[in-house]
Amino acid sequence: NSTILFSYSRISYLESYAFTQLKSIRIQFVRSWIGVIRSNAFFEAGGVDGVHFTESKIDVIEGYAFSGMKMNREASLTFNLCNIRNTSTHAFSGIESISTIQLLNINAQRIQAGAFTSVQHLTSLMVESCYVDVMESQALSGLVSLESLSLRYNVVRCMGHNILADASYLGPHINPWELLAYNRFPITSNPYGSE
Repeated sequence: NSTILFSYSRISYLESYAFTQLKSIRIQFVRSWIGVIRSNAFFEAGGVDGVHFTESKIDVIEGYAFSGMKMNREASLTFNLCNIRNTSTHAFSGIESISTIQLLNINAQRIQAGAFTSVQHLTSLMVESCYVDVMESQALSGLVSLESLSLRYNVVRCMGHNILADASYLGPHINPWELLAYNRFPITSNPYGSE
């Protein structure tokens, strides 16, 4: 299968339908800057072997940025060693076929409520060794098929309540206090309130 590689690239806007109709490919962004990943940027990309962002900076991931993408069974959407300013509501919603999303060693300013809502086929989510300034309430909500969740070695400055709403399979199988035991939550002012 083919690989599309963006290395040391500067992309102001990854526009809607940028990867439409591409089949059986792997997409990699390495040491690149992306201003905005627009809604439907990966719409109808089929048989994708993986989308990987490594050592890259992303200002905004808009809602439904990956909507309509169909990934192969063992493929993953991975962000590793990245700076992400804003992960919008529904950022990962609408992915038609995916098993794994990995957020590893990232620095994220804000993960909005419902960022993962309606990623219906997602079975594994890893958020490890990340610094998150604000993880809003229900940020990881709506993951109805989730079977494996790893939240380890993160520093979260402000975390809202009920971040795992509707994770119906996981609910009876995990102890939420054990799940959060390997993370740090430094006490700071409330970023939701006015200064």
